[in-house]
Amino acid sequence: MSEQKLQKPDGGVKLLISPIHDEEGNLVYFFASQDDVTQYRKLQSLEAAEERLLKEVDHRARNALAVVNGIVRLSRSDDPALYAAAVQERVQALVDAHTLLADRGWREVSLEQIVRQQLDLIGSDRITVEGPEVMVSAQTVQPLALVVHELFINATVHGVLAGPTGTLAVRWEGLEPDNGFKLTWEEANGPSPPPPPHRSGFGALMMNRMIEKQLDGHVRRDWTDTGLIVTITVPDGRQSADTAQPE
Repeated sequence: MSEQKLQKPDGGVKLLISPIHDEEGNLVYFFASQDDVTQYRKLQSLEAAEERLLKEVDHRARNALAVVNGIVRLSRSDDPALYAAAVQERVQALVDAHTLLADRGWREVSLEQIVRQQLDLIGSDRITVEGPEVMVSAQTVQPLALVVHELFINATVHGVLAGPTGTLAVRWEGLEPDNGFKLTWEEANGPSPPPPPHRSGFGALMMNRMIEKQLDGHVRRDWTDTGLIVTITVPDGRQSADTAQPE
């Protein structure tokens, strides 16, 4: 009988059993020993978790760099200083979203955190944010943060927040049974907005690529007499998103 190794299901103890024979080859007895391998198994588990985390961080970093590449390529301005500022602000929005993910251990992040991280920068009492707790996947956080950033910048430069009376309401609801969400961005009480542009700017291009192409969602824009209303629907907030490159 050859040497046998038995291990408890939880991996905490390793049992070694070996047959002992006399000079004639007859089995005399068995020798058994056991080792506590609990710490070794824990170390193996930690190493495996660390490897998975490093792969996830590498994947997210590659996606973030792809977005930065798209930002640099698609941002438009005839003024070099304005161009540099626009790129810097968009990259900072990605950095902030990355920080949220790191703080959460690359797990789900609440939709409210993503929205407030961008809107709280201005601290205006003309902005209201409301909605139930909705968690979105780690893959959704960065593209959604950049979308919110673009809407916010547009509202402060061209929209209702550029004037003294405009208001902004951001609200959302969860979508069952697919763990998705619908977010409504409603600008009101401001000056009459300009007609829809004939040429899509970076913000429109980015929203279409990230929401519709990357997250399989839908973006609807409605221009009213006093402001812009944008409705964003993402059918599955926990789905995987492999690429973040705006085309």
